[in-house]
Parts: sequence; C-alpha cells; structure tokens
Amino acid sequence: MPWLLLDVAWICLFALLGRENHAGNPTPLTVFSVAWPFLVGYVISAIVVNLPRSPRGIRRAAIVWIGMIVIAMAIRTVELGRLPEQAFVVVALVFLGAGMFGIRLLAMFVGWRRRRKRNARIAALTEPDDL
Repeated sequence: MPWLLLDVAWICLFALLGRENHAGNPTPLTVFSVAWPFLVGYVISAIVVNLPRSPRGIRRAAIVWIGMIVIAMAIRTVELGRLPEQAFVVVALVFLGAGMFGIRLLAMFVGWRRRRKRNARIAALTEPDDL
C-alpha cells in the first residue's frame, strides 16, 4: 500500500506545483480541482491492471501511467469543453512518469545493491581460507 500512497502523493504534488506556478496561492480546493481527474484515472487504471498485486512492477506502472493520463485528459476535455493544451499534456506525462518510474527504478537499484552485498558476504563466508 505505501507504493500506491506515494503515487497519489506525487499526483497531488503535481497539482499543487501546477496551481502554485500558474495561479499562485493554491488552496486545497484548487489543488483538488487539478488533481481529481488524475486520481480518478489512476484508480481506474490501477484496478484494471491490479496494481496493488505488484505495485513495484514497471510494466504495470507504465500501463497505469498511460491509462491515468488518457482518462484524466478525457475528463478535462469534458470539463473544459475543449482539448487540454498540448504543453499541459506533455508536462503531465513527464512529471507524473518521472515520479511513478523514478521511485520504482530507485527501489529496484537499492534492492539490487542489497542483494549484491548480501551475496558477496555469503560468498566470503563460504570461501575456504588460503593458508
């Protein structure tokens, strides 16, 4: 569950930074007005691919990321009555993708390093002493 909460926190950070950068002085309501289409897209996509089963999986995260963007942009299109600005779509893709993949890639790297160190310790314990 912490992985899913990290994703949700990243989505909320995206909304907060966007509101702060473009409208100044964001309130919880204005941040939510930006975040909710992405949160809806995230939840729907996460359920479809069963993300809670393997939240660290890169493939599932990729599907959720794309699904979230598509659903959020569809909601924003209906909400605004027009297509979202291309720059907004690109920023959402890059920022949300960086967060969703960055944390997972970092976790994979840390896990790899831990396994490598553990295997080196085990190898050192099992090697015969050269006398």
